[in-house]
Amino acid sequence: MVHTKRETDALQELHQRIHSDWERYRAMPSKRYPQRKLANNTYLRVEQNGDGKEVCIVKLHATDIIELHSDHVVLKDGGWQTITTRGRMNEYCPINVASTHGQWFVTYGTYQRETEERYPRHYPLLISEYFSGINIPEDLIHPRKGTAKGMDSLRLKEKINRYSKAFINHVAEHGIDPPGGGDCWLCAAGQWDESHLDSHIEESYFVPRLLYEATCANRGDPAACWHIWFDKKRTLSPHDKQYMTGQLRRYLKKQLGLPA
Repeated sequence: MVHTKRETDALQELHQRIHSDWERYRAMPSKRYPQRKLANNTYLRVEQNGDGKEVCIVKLHATDIIELHSDHVVLKDGGWQTITTRGRMNEYCPINVASTHGQWFVTYGTYQRETEERYPRHYPLLISEYFSGINIPEDLIHPRKGTAKGMDSLRLKEKINRYSKAFINHVAEHGIDPPGGGDCWLCAAGQWDESHLDSHIEESYFVPRLLYEATCANRGDPAACWHIWFDKKRTLSPHDKQYMTGQLRRYLKKQLGLPA
């Protein structure tokens, strides 16, 4: 749902770019050459829809992947969600199709959040989970049922990634005590419900018991695992940090119902 003026301006700009691309593409084919080659195995043709309006269609191999109308775009993959398909969509559409952990997202426009980081990140203004047949910009304004769940999963993955990295950096710098009476008592009891874990992630609360369970999840003997990784006399190497971050990240995803 579009709310802010910045998002509204981006939407108006997207409408203009769609119409501009439609006018440019519909002039490319001719009577002599009804199909215009755009790239390897990629062709453009112009047809009339049921209302008698011209539609510019980009075809990759045997699949019509882009239908460019005067006021909107329809993207399809025909079951072929490949790098080439996504690349053609990005090249011949005024939007961006991104991939995160195998899940496609359609985005347009970026903004920069206020942050103290030296190199702040840029985030998409308009975003929707991709599905074959998505209508742009309609499905950027009113995401269809099911896309909100995908967006929530993406945000949760990002939070887990940040938390896991910060946790292991904290351990590398300050060390960590074995699980004990000072732990969160719900964590000590092994009650990993979603809201409880989410509160630790939001508060950046680094619970020894949580890391203990994560490091022991796939390595057999818990005591041996804890001794190997968190001996007070041992300094974590970059490889150790990378490995343990991955262990914690996978464990949290599993506990929160995400694919690890």
